[in-house]
Amino acid sequence: MTISGFACALFFGLTSTSASSQTEPLDIKNPAKAPRTQVVHLDELWRVGEDDESEAVFGHITDVTADAEQRTYVLDGRMNRVAVFSPEGRFIRTIGQEGEGPGEFRQANGVVVFPGGIVGVLRGQPPALVRFRVSDGFFVDNIYFERIPEHPFQTIVSAKCRGETFALLGRDLREHVDGFDYVYRLMRFDRQGKFLGECGNTVSQFRRGNPVVREQPNILWALAPDGELLVSSVPQYRLVEYGLDCRVQRVITRDYDPRERTNAEKDRIRERYRAVGSQVDVSDHAPDVAWMSIDAAGRTWVMNSRGRVDLPPDSLGVFDVFEPDGRLVSMIDVKGEGNPTKDRYFMVGSRLFVAHPETLAMVAYRVPEFR
Repeated sequence: MTISGFACALFFGLTSTSASSQTEPLDIKNPAKAPRTQVVHLDELWRVGEDDESEAVFGHITDVTADAEQRTYVLDGRMNRVAVFSPEGRFIRTIGQEGEGPGEFRQANGVVVFPGGIVGVLRGQPPALVRFRVSDGFFVDNIYFERIPEHPFQTIVSAKCRGETFALLGRDLREHVDGFDYVYRLMRFDRQGKFLGECGNTVSQFRRGNPVVREQPNILWALAPDGELLVSSVPQYRLVEYGLDCRVQRVITRDYDPRERTNAEKDRIRERYRAVGSQVDVSDHAPDVAWMSIDAAGRTWVMNSRGRVDLPPDSLGVFDVFEPDGRLVSMIDVKGEGNPTKDRYFMVGSRLFVAHPETLAMVAYRVPEFR
């Protein structure tokens, strides 16, 4: 279904489902200027997919993770398989294939690792975790996520795993006589698929009568080593942290002057909406947060709207780095090979993986220690 012919009203911001029973969250306000600025040169570890004679050919890199032995797992959402690499970047095997039978999947959007040499692929619809043995790629079982009537979801949009819990962004479609709603829910499950709680939700409303829709910001989120969730779901520089009980622990903000978009940027956004049969009311300003992740030390890395444009060719972007307590401590210009307006970044522990869609290659970097 396209959204052509509908008017769209968005309720921005993930609303905590347990706000009535929680104490007031901490409000961490950061200044516009970081205490220090740094330049960090990444150490390249290995690269694959570019002039590579192995079977490591990618269609679209959807997710990347690693296990305790530093084997890397790259999920290809277009070819519906996982490529496994040694710590040195040597191709080992592929796992899974497209289909609907045992050990097969479509709409895969996440890859996670389990103790004992098990890897799981998160299937978007019908929602499930398809698990395999790493040693030989054999199918083990499916884990299905518990469905709670008060927290419905039909599709897994994205998913992450830390420790013993999963965090899923699920989407539910609610139809009305005059249109429909998309409800996005951020939920927690344990490793057996048991529902633990909903951290928050946001609603996109589509109504008939107007072919113009409002531009929708991406819901960006990351999972910390201790299992806490950090979410950016509004155009402003605002990060909301949810605890293991799905209560809001703190709200992290930074003084920030939104960046004006160029006419070329606005035209590209309009073209994306036209491709699905819609017109869009484009905002004059880019969302303040363009990308975010959390490293092995629990520090949050945020690429803001200015940190990805007008950069020298040797820059992967300029990142704001926050300590686990929410304090902005540094602004870092990260040097490496990539284009932050086109490439996809995956931070896994102390490694940064950069996927190049144009060349279908991926580069693994080590993020050095810094102070």
